[in-house]
Amino acid sequence: MKVIPLAEGWFTVDKTKQFVPFDASSDQLRDRPAGSLLVEIQPFVVCTANDVILLDTSGGFSISNNTYTIVNWDSEVFDTDAFHSTSSNTSRVTIPTGKSGKYQVTVNMPWDWNASGYRRFAIKLNGSSNARFCINSAQPNSTTAEAKQSWTGVMDVTAGQYYELELYQTSGTALGTFAGIAWGEWTWIYLGA
Repeated sequence: MKVIPLAEGWFTVDKTKQFVPFDASSDQLRDRPAGSLLVEIQPFVVCTANDVILLDTSGGFSISNNTYTIVNWDSEVFDTDAFHSTSSNTSRVTIPTGKSGKYQVTVNMPWDWNASGYRRFAIKLNGSSNARFCINSAQPNSTTAEAKQSWTGVMDVTAGQYYELELYQTSGTALGTFAGIAWGEWTWIYLGA
């Protein structure tokens, strides 16, 4: 097993959701914007002897109200066997030949602050049916904290199938996913046949 840090360090973050690096040797706590937080971040991915794919949305994106939207993944952190392309069909994770079997799949999707409506995601199989489905109602205090959706499960898949992540929300307005360090992620780890 291998543990790989993706980014690390101290950051200040305020209600604009901009993560600004903080260097304790040269920056002063009193110089941070009023109401900002000082956080230490150490995200990582765990790799086994099997395949790993970790996709992210880098800067977040906007989802229209009451509209089903397929996520286009603009960046890869890891892709060991060409499950994904950043140049064509960027919404798809396609199971390569010889890689049928069970996968641990994780979705992490933080949404911008908004107290109205609910958030939903579905993992679509071959562009039509839902392979997995999740609904997350916004918390009552979500005007001050993002609504977070997370799901981890085991999926049994077949080579040649492709999967897409579809988002939906009913806040009454366009709603973004939380940008910065807490971007949306989709991880696939091969467990075996």
